[in-house]
Amino acid sequence: MAEHEAHEQRRERWIARREARLSELGEQAGVSADQQSAVLAIMLANRDQIADIFQEAETAEAFNEARAKVTELREQAEGQIRGLLSPEQYEVYRTRFADDERWSRAARAR
Repeated sequence: MAEHEAHEQRRERWIARREARLSELGEQAGVSADQQSAVLAIMLANRDQIADIFQEAETAEAFNEARAKVTELREQAEGQIRGLLSPEQYEVYRTRFADDERWSRAARAR
């Protein structure tokens, strides 16, 4: 299987997992289908931007710069999501997606 195909399959699995969690969020916190779609679009754009940034980082220095950019992108995405949801919905969102962040941090630390 070509690397591009494997990347696309991982991306599709990532999307499916986020869609399932957002659907649960809709049930738990009353997040509308439109809100779910908007949050998914933000998350997906953020994921793709982060992947591009790290892919372009070829040296240790560039990788460190990429980390700073990624932190900024994540904060921007989080602010956009916070703006789409009510405070109560956002609190449930943070709880539902906190596991993803912990897992991502743990994977990067390895």
